[in-house]
Amino acid sequence: MMLAMRRYLRLLLPMLVVFASLAFVSRVAAQSDRMRLVLVTSSHSPVEALASSEVRRLYLGVPVAVAGQAILPLRYTERQAQEVFLQKVLFMSLQAYERQIVAHTFRSGRSRPEEGANVASVTQSLLANPFAVSYLPEDEARKAAGIKIIGALWDTGS
Repeated sequence: MMLAMRRYLRLLLPMLVVFASLAFVSRVAAQSDRMRLVLVTSSHSPVEALASSEVRRLYLGVPVAVAGQAILPLRYTERQAQEVFLQKVLFMSLQAYERQIVAHTFRSGRSRPEEGANVASVTQSLLANPFAVSYLPEDEARKAAGIKIIGALWDTGS
């Protein structure tokens, strides 16, 4: 009986370890895929909120003003955040967005939205212009000094 129990445990134990490992890895992966994208500006900005239609117009090159001042859109170009923003907020692929911006820039003569490859460069640009707005993952926005969240754009967990 003791021999049978040892054989059973020898077979069962590795399977339990594998199962537990897979469960842990899938849980970590699911948590890392979750992202809440928020709209941010400098903490001293008069911009308090923008409607989703205003955000779309702004990032497609159409002027949007608050208190008589034009708002400057800043693009955060980190791959996952940019992909979520373009697909879920602007409803476009990166390629379609680039075509739209190039065509609009050519027709209107306005410049393309400024870009920031990391949170530090976006934060620096936001602090330099109180009428600038950008999008960031919420966890990054909460860590950045001198900026405020003015709206939620997308939650990949919902």
